[in-house]
Amino acid sequence: MLKIGDFSRLSMVSIRMLRYYDEHGILSPAYIDKFTGYRYYETKQLSEISNVKLLRDMGISISEIKILKHLNYSPEAMLTVIKECQIKMQAEYSDIEKRLLTLDKTIKKLERNETMPKYNVELKTVPKRSVAALRETIPEYKDEGELWKKIYLLAAKNDICLSNDCPPVAVYMDNDHKDESPDIEVQIGVNGKFDDSEILKFKEVPETLTACVTFTGWYDQICDIYKSIAEWMEINGYDFNGHLFLEYITSPSEINDKDGLISNLYIPVKKI
Repeated sequence: MLKIGDFSRLSMVSIRMLRYYDEHGILSPAYIDKFTGYRYYETKQLSEISNVKLLRDMGISISEIKILKHLNYSPEAMLTVIKECQIKMQAEYSDIEKRLLTLDKTIKKLERNETMPKYNVELKTVPKRSVAALRETIPEYKDEGELWKKIYLLAAKNDICLSNDCPPVAVYMDNDHKDESPDIEVQIGVNGKFDDSEILKFKEVPETLTACVTFTGWYDQICDIYKSIAEWMEINGYDFNGHLFLEYITSPSEINDKDGLISNLYIPVKKI
């Protein structure tokens, strides 16, 4: 039998790590002298510690190795755990690649004396929701407020039960920018279905994957937000997948100070 020091040299694993593996049930000494406390290992355990080292080098966790030990390191169990580790690492590698691209682009911007990105773009899944929808072409974007007045009046007139869990949303239906006569649909969350009228419709909006920016203040910054989202989509490999929409966390009608306005701008996306 090998003393712990000799086993450590032959296995190239420190005594500290050997004690750690023993504490976690990964590899225990074959024999511990009850009088001296000396630890002894069998020569055949060199193969087992070699497996442990290999698994750790591949990124397999201690808890997973412990499970494999209980399964006697069977090839089937080893294959399953290693494949799962590979999938996890591939996802992590993909995330690292995205961060490296962001770092590279930011460095180049700073080297050109450009400013850091002002807005933080996040990938968000907007959950499905039930809404009352009113869609009209209005003279200009600044006239959107008239749509909101109309939809709330119609909802009250028809005794529609509104939901507090779904902030109001404006969906911009045009496929390109319109200086005049934009096509806009305003939506308010509802509890339960109702019968459609000529202009007020019930909709089930499906779950939507989006690139999102949360911002405060007035809406004259939206062009800059578009630019930030477009750059983020290019770096992260996403394409447009629907009409952009604006979610009003606080409403201009409720806030006197424009700095108190909070909104989410969403652009539906899909992975390229």
